[in-house]
Amino acid sequence: MAETLPYQAPDRAMFEIRRVGWRKWLGASRADAWTALASQLDAKFDEGGWVKSDSVVLTVGADGSWRVVLDMYMVTVGRVSIPFTRLRVPFLNPSGFRFSVQKADFFTPVMTQLGAQDVSVGVPAFNESVVVKSSDAVRAVEFFQDAELRRLIVAAGDAKLEVADHGGGLGWKFPPQADVLQCVVAGDERDLVKLRRLFQLCLAALDRLAEIGVAEVGDPGVSVY
Repeated sequence: MAETLPYQAPDRAMFEIRRVGWRKWLGASRADAWTALASQLDAKFDEGGWVKSDSVVLTVGADGSWRVVLDMYMVTVGRVSIPFTRLRVPFLNPSGFRFSVQKADFFTPVMTQLGAQDVSVGVPAFNESVVVKSSDAVRAVEFFQDAELRRLIVAAGDAKLEVADHGGGLGWKFPPQADVLQCVVAGDERDLVKLRRLFQLCLAALDRLAEIGVAEVGDPGVSVY
């Protein structure tokens, strides 16, 4: 049995012993994992509550106006609640360019035959592994010409990366020229390696959007945390 430390009260010591034991069985709590992630990224961890999720906020951009926010939300299907982990960063998007990309699956060929849009970006191996949808096929081709970005997308597995026209939740009203880049993966993700990869993917996508003239530097006028 673990020994109490000389400066610990016995009841506190037993609490710590039990907590370490539970961590061995269940793994690190989300707060512990995300706090460690925030430290690694030089970001800010905010503890949530009953209404608001825990979050990690990373400020980036030439003027610090882009904030990448990691949080989670639940989707209820019948009596089952399914957790999702997401990263979002609002940005100015006057062009209105939007896209989504996610891993291809068994139903992809069927959905394509039924008319679902699948943009070819001119890289056969990439197009075979993912499904790309976009409001502007020409700009989508330009966006996906970055080989490192394509590698990160494939490495992200089942994550869905997209530019959407809303914040994905109640309470956020986006200005007309503001959209959100978001990356969503099923589950309550606490693996630091996977979480860092998701941040790396979002930052690479944001940089690429800026390179092709889609994402403009400046305050988007909306916050998602």
